[in-house]
Amino acid sequence: MPRNGPAVGPWKSLAWVAALAVVVAFGWFGWSRISRIGIREVRVEGAVVSNVDRIRTAARIDLDTLLVAVAPSLVDDRVRRHPWVEDASTRRLPDGTVSIRIEERTPVLLALSSDGRPAYYLDREGHRMPFAAGHSFPVPLLRGLTEGYHPVRPVQHAAVRALVAVLPDLEPEVDALLSEFHVDESGGLSLVTTPGSYDRPLLVRLGKDRFDERLARLRAFWDQAVLTRPDVRYAQVDLRFEGQIITRESS
Repeated sequence: MPRNGPAVGPWKSLAWVAALAVVVAFGWFGWSRISRIGIREVRVEGAVVSNVDRIRTAARIDLDTLLVAVAPSLVDDRVRRHPWVEDASTRRLPDGTVSIRIEERTPVLLALSSDGRPAYYLDREGHRMPFAAGHSFPVPLLRGLTEGYHPVRPVQHAAVRALVAVLPDLEPEVDALLSEFHVDESGGLSLVTTPGSYDRPLLVRLGKDRFDERLARLRAFWDQAVLTRPDVRYAQVDLRFEGQIITRESS
C-alpha cells in the first residue's frame, strides 16, 4: 500500500526536541537575568506643565525593588490621576530604567474665581487642571462658574461641558472673536467678544447648548452685518433662539 507522505525519522524528532530545549534554556537564562535587575532610574518624558517629581511620586515606584516588580498598567493608572495628565504609557527597559511617557491635557478655557483671579484650566472634556504659574495659554476666560477645583472629577455644569467640547474645533476666525464667557443666573452662557475685533466689546447671548451652531451664526452675522456696516453700533446680539439673530443697537 502506498504511503501518504515521507515518514518522520527518529533523528528528525530528536532535532526538534533539541531545538526546543535550546529555546527553553535561552528563555530561562534571559528571564533569570532580567528578574535580578534592580530599578536604576524612573524617567518621565512629555512633561511640560506637570512637575516631574510629582509624576514620580504619583507613580509610586520604589527604587529598592526589582524591575520585574513594576506593573506598567498599574503605574499608568496612578499617573493618569494627576490633573494635568491625559494619558500615560510605562515601559520597563533592560538597563533598569522605568520610562513613563505622558500626554498632557490641552487647556481650552481658564476659569476665574469670584475675585477675578485664575482658578483652574478646563480641557475639552471638562477636566480641571490647576493654574500653573509660568505657563500661559491663549484661551478665553470663564467667569461665574461656582464649582471649585477638583483634581479628578470633571465639571458638572451642563452648558460649560457643552462649550468646552466644541472650542478646540472652531475655525480660527471664530476663535479670534472669543474673549470671555459668563455663566448667567439661568445656567446659560454669554460671550464678550475680543476688544480688538470691534471698536468695543460686544455682548452675545448664547444659551445653554449647540454652541458650534450658535458661534457659526455669530461669525456669519459678524461678516455680513458688523464688518459691512461700520456706522451701526451694536450693544447686544442674542443667539438663543433657533434660526434668529436678535440685536440691540447702541443709542
